[in-house]
Amino acid sequence: MAGFFLDQEIYNRDFKNFFRGIKFSPKSIVQFSFQLPFQLPLPDLRGVVHDISRFKKIGITFKTVEIPTAHYYGYHNENPIPMNMYKTIVETNTFSSLSKNQLDITDLFDESLILLNDLIVSYALHSQDLDAIRITKEMLSPMIIYNTISGTNFDKATTNILMLHNKVEYKKEEYNQEKYLRICSFSKNMDKNPFTYSQELYLSSFSQFSKGLYRQATIDMQTSLESFFIILFKELSNESGMPEHEIEKSLSRKEFRYLKYFLENHFMNTLGNDYGDLIEEWNTHTYGLRNKIVHEGYYPTDIEVNRAIECGKNLKEWALDKLKAEKLTFPKCNEYFL
Repeated sequence: MAGFFLDQEIYNRDFKNFFRGIKFSPKSIVQFSFQLPFQLPLPDLRGVVHDISRFKKIGITFKTVEIPTAHYYGYHNENPIPMNMYKTIVETNTFSSLSKNQLDITDLFDESLILLNDLIVSYALHSQDLDAIRITKEMLSPMIIYNTISGTNFDKATTNILMLHNKVEYKKEEYNQEKYLRICSFSKNMDKNPFTYSQELYLSSFSQFSKGLYRQATIDMQTSLESFFIILFKELSNESGMPEHEIEKSLSRKEFRYLKYFLENHFMNTLGNDYGDLIEEWNTHTYGLRNKIVHEGYYPTDIEVNRAIECGKNLKEWALDKLKAEKLTFPKCNEYFL
């Protein structure tokens, strides 16, 4: 039981009579404890129980901790300056009328996270604290501790580990001189490559997803594809001999504002139309999800975002494969992707 705030004494003092008053008898308790990547300055160790249903209640408790760390200015062989960071430890307690063998631990954690995010967003909107953001599991430690308790007998708690993700810090292999020089050369010519921005956004989508920033990951993927296909159309048209004013005239047409129509009726005529369901899947799962996020304020699940990224990736890779197959016809455009 070490490390958890709620124990037998506190339960008997603060919860037992409360539950008796609302005629609720927990058959099990599940406790989660984890550290937020920021400080949430809510009252320490003064949790509130949220009435989820007749069969389930969730209590959330906060505690701010001071963490010794060090600041480096970036000098070679410097002595760091001691500093302190402030983070918040969150403990959630799910009280259920089901026995612990009937509980799904992952579902309970997800449910607790939803409730926690409601509190975080409410605090952020009220305080205008820019550090406080909606939390996803990728923002937390790869593993967290949880307890399962039969009835309300804390002496017989079972402690386990819940795996949230596999993103673990590691030291990356150093680039050799040849790769380093290649990067230096590319950096000097980035402004001459019209696809740099779209590729940066494309990689950003994967990066944002790995950090748990689901909305931004979806928006970046869709934006990268729009930029990629419009610029690809310009480059292929230019290399085919189409005058610049004709290219701009084509892109200014009203129907070109709809990327699906543009892809199916114009762009694919250049590289082929054997795309199968790729455009439809992108339109439904990437473009459609992006629109729900931007226009309806929707917050997607990790499963939805993963599919959005995958569908966008599949469509782009199809186009690049077709472009490489036409290397002799479009040699200049192919150079941008070597």
